[in-house]
Amino acid sequence: MNALKAELINLTQQSSILEEASTERKNREKRIETLKVEIEKLDNEIESIKQNKVYENAFEWRFEFPEILDNNGDFIGFDVIIGNPPYIQIQKFSGQPIQTALQQQNYSTFVKTGDIYALFIEKGISLLKSNGILSFITSNKWMRAGYGKALRGFLAYKTQPLKLIDFGGYQVFESATVDSNILITQNSLVRTASPQRTSSPQSQLNACTIQKDFTIETSLNDYFNTHQQTISLKLEEAWVISSNIEQQIKEKIERIGTPLKDWDISINYGIKTGFNEAFIIDTVIKERLCLEDPKSAEIIKPILRGRDIKRYSAEWAGLWIIATFPALHLDIENYPAIKNYLESFGKRLEQSGENGCRKKTCNKWFEVQDTIAYWKEFEKEKIVWASVGETYFSIVDKGLFLLDTNYFTSSLTKYHLVLLNSNLLVFYLNGLDTSIGNGGAYRHYKYNFEQIPIPKIPESEQQPFIELVDKILLDKKAGRDTKELEEKIDQLVYKLYELSEEEINIVEGK
Repeated sequence: MNALKAELINLTQQSSILEEASTERKNREKRIETLKVEIEKLDNEIESIKQNKVYENAFEWRFEFPEILDNNGDFIGFDVIIGNPPYIQIQKFSGQPIQTALQQQNYSTFVKTGDIYALFIEKGISLLKSNGILSFITSNKWMRAGYGKALRGFLAYKTQPLKLIDFGGYQVFESATVDSNILITQNSLVRTASPQRTSSPQSQLNACTIQKDFTIETSLNDYFNTHQQTISLKLEEAWVISSNIEQQIKEKIERIGTPLKDWDISINYGIKTGFNEAFIIDTVIKERLCLEDPKSAEIIKPILRGRDIKRYSAEWAGLWIIATFPALHLDIENYPAIKNYLESFGKRLEQSGENGCRKKTCNKWFEVQDTIAYWKEFEKEKIVWASVGETYFSIVDKGLFLLDTNYFTSSLTKYHLVLLNSNLLVFYLNGLDTSIGNGGAYRHYKYNFEQIPIPKIPESEQQPFIELVDKILLDKKAGRDTKELEEKIDQLVYKLYELSEEEINIVEGK
């Protein structure tokens, strides 16, 4: 563009001592008209780009960095791109033009349940020269979450990852609670296969996790050089930073066990109401509603929150849910006391998506936000774990319902419960999930739970585990200490997975 304008100025302001020949003048005037048309065309293209919804409130790098174009205006690329892209869940744009616009860009890392920073990484790579370097600090969820599979595949096939620093629970930003990592990768032409392939050869990456010994005064470069591990990258699996012996333990667990996803299980999420203040009530309100109208008891159920889930058993806090599930097709007129109670919350319960209301759905104003077609599963005995918190698995009685801060399945047995609560499999799952802070809490993903390998053994060999868990449940109910019983379980589990003494010491932090 600048070159064309310079040429136009030169031709229109041209002066000469000698008179210009007729042919030369005609050629010059023809060239001037051609330049004006080309410049106008480029101006229109630029204006079109600026008006595009995708580029709203953004700058266009081709205008801001003309030095990355050659003399013909062709893109050369950046040598280095460094940044901290925004973290916004793409599903938050649902129903908005921006989500459609992003999807139409055909990013290979686009996932509706993903995050916009993945698209920034892909775009950054596309703006690099061949062998150029990208260094971004982002949320670390992509390393382990199911939605991160597309990004992990893109990085493994289209780039050469060089370094990865996972800050885990260490808070990099004072004003943000996001768990961060730093990715340094190189735009590479070595991998040309499609990211969708699932039989990719393994690639390696030097990586480290920031531990509790890291302080603000610590040199990040020195820390990385001291603590780095070489990890293998696989498209189908989470990227886990671990030592050689930790990787050895992981491989042994996976060799001996069968992933839960192959056990023919069904995993559900708890109930999302859209407005817990109305639908979650205490016993006082529950008794009042039932006194006003005994039929209220038909749709008021005991509810567990994520914080109520402990190891082996849950601690009900005396809370209840008004179970107006859309799947039940209830007529609220049949429950006048509950209708009057819910009406007291006014417009806030409407599911219109308007300001001050719940998100837009096809459900009625008195119904919870999600359909809950699987509500009958709550009437079964089930294994439950919180979506965020410490790694605890609890067996929950029939008829206890769960909030959306929990996952649950009625497809597993006490044998599975014992193994899931063992030191070894807690160690394994924590390596897949995302650490939150330094207090032992994790963000648990359904995708990672499905990867947990459990050995398939005859029912007769499961009995020692089941007998121990029955004793633990009885002792917990009686308020007795169960540490000794849990230690016996750990020893049985170590033997089941054939761990050596050295490997056991690693699992137990010795």
